[in-house]
Amino acid sequence: MLSEFILPSNIQLNYNSFYLESGTINCEVSCFQIESQCPICKTKSNRIHSKYDRGLVDLPIAGKLSKISLKARKFFCDQVECPRKVFTERFDSEIFPYQRRMARSVNLLEKLGTELGGNRGSNISEYAGIPVSPSTMLRIIRKIEVNPPLSTSGIIGIDDWAFKKGKNYGTVIVDLDQQKIIDLLPNRESTTLAEWLKKYPEITIVSRDRYGPYAT
Repeated sequence: MLSEFILPSNIQLNYNSFYLESGTINCEVSCFQIESQCPICKTKSNRIHSKYDRGLVDLPIAGKLSKISLKARKFFCDQVECPRKVFTERFDSEIFPYQRRMARSVNLLEKLGTELGGNRGSNISEYAGIPVSPSTMLRIIRKIEVNPPLSTSGIIGIDDWAFKKGKNYGTVIVDLDQQKIIDLLPNRESTTLAEWLKKYPEITIVSRDRYGPYAT
């Protein structure tokens, strides 16, 4: 079926219809999971309060923007002690609260952003069929969780990068032996970098530019 190629296979969605409008593929879907979990007390409920429309951007199809029109639901929470009496439907994967994009489309934008940056990533996203502005691309990049490693190869590179050019800067730290980013620091101050280095006594070689605080 066509729906097997359009919708994620790991969430319970019914494919209703699709249509092409102004170069955008619109898919209308509904949910068929029988219950949902309250985000506060974690109690599962199958009592439906109401339904509402939710719009999501998905991965492009044949290079065209793909939009999902989801008929989502709200559930009653029957746990007496819970302050949340009504909650919106929750999913185990792909569709997360307050998000306007499927998780897999966000993953694609993360890859474009981390490889190309804000402006260039925005340009390529339009060709890829999932256009976003440079500001949106930067917001997506900033939300990426970077978990610092327990240890490094001992050979690192450090450089500054701009949150906003000319105003706010951070520090990127790269493991040169493993060829990957291992941490992002919130500024480019010498004290911040010094505190980070104390956590990794195995570091013996540091490649840096001539920025003064890094030398300090």
